[in-house]
Amino acid sequence: LFWRFVRHQSFVIQKGFALKSKHKIGVDMITIPKTILRHNEVYYNKPSKKNMIEKFVEVEGGKVYCRMEGSSSEEIPLVILHGGPGYPSYYLENLEVLKKQRPVLFYDQLGCGRSQRPNNSKLWVLERFVNELEAVVTSFGLEKFFLLGHSTGTMLAVDYYFKFRKKVAGMVLASPVMNSRKYIEDEWELVKKLPQKISAILRNNDKNDPFYDQAYEAFLKVHMFQGESKLEEKSNEELGEQVYETMWGDNELNLTGNLREYDRSKNLSGISCPILFTCGRFDTATPKTVEGYHLLTPQSKMVIFENSAHMAHLEEPEKYIASVKNFLLLRRP
Repeated sequence: LFWRFVRHQSFVIQKGFALKSKHKIGVDMITIPKTILRHNEVYYNKPSKKNMIEKFVEVEGGKVYCRMEGSSSEEIPLVILHGGPGYPSYYLENLEVLKKQRPVLFYDQLGCGRSQRPNNSKLWVLERFVNELEAVVTSFGLEKFFLLGHSTGTMLAVDYYFKFRKKVAGMVLASPVMNSRKYIEDEWELVKKLPQKISAILRNNDKNDPFYDQAYEAFLKVHMFQGESKLEEKSNEELGEQVYETMWGDNELNLTGNLREYDRSKNLSGISCPILFTCGRFDTATPKTVEGYHLLTPQSKMVIFENSAHMAHLEEPEKYIASVKNFLLLRRP
């Protein structure tokens, strides 16, 4: 999920798992629960032109950037759906190693990244993104494929499935948001468990508080992404703010957009294709909630990554990619 990442560079990670301001801010040291805060850049090979198809696809509202890797493979393709909304696909590009097994299709949804950015808030509705996905896969001639959605990309995956189910061979629902209200409730429960100084600032929800941004980043460092990655930074640089603010809100903890009533948890029993649910132990998509979705969904399995938050594919890339690869190989229709 795109979270309006605050990057004032006013924090440094200390060995004692604390955030300390480079400037005197009144709260000299805010200690974070001892999880796995770390700098763990994930390196990957830049996309090769060999066996790659790169193009723009016309959709309602403009053109979207698309790239298929490993296009010569005969295995069922995998289509990657980034989250946000409006958080472009760069941060998921380490998954391109899966091209050794099957074609992998990445695209930036309209309004962010390398895609066009029309200034029209009426375009930012989930149904249009479902139709956009259909236009993308049709342009590549895909008739059967797996979907991997991350965060709010799982909303897109599930809604696409219910409209075009015959095309979907299976889905990986990573850090899923199947009920947006429940997701926000879980986030605020996580806020309550933070150190009192951080929790109090966030619960006051006063964005004019001079310490609000620091407290917000402390929350993100524990429950969103416990690391550093140039891929994630690139997504931050090319985010689609209008998309995010229209569909979600002004930041991760304030759900005011048109996804605020989204709930497909009651529809999960109607999914008949294989599903892999994943989440991190410290994820905003909490293991308890994701397990509930797993129990509601036939033909599903679940993997929890013990040293990860919301970005397990970057925090534990080897384990994450192995889990996805094994799931896809075992789920040949």
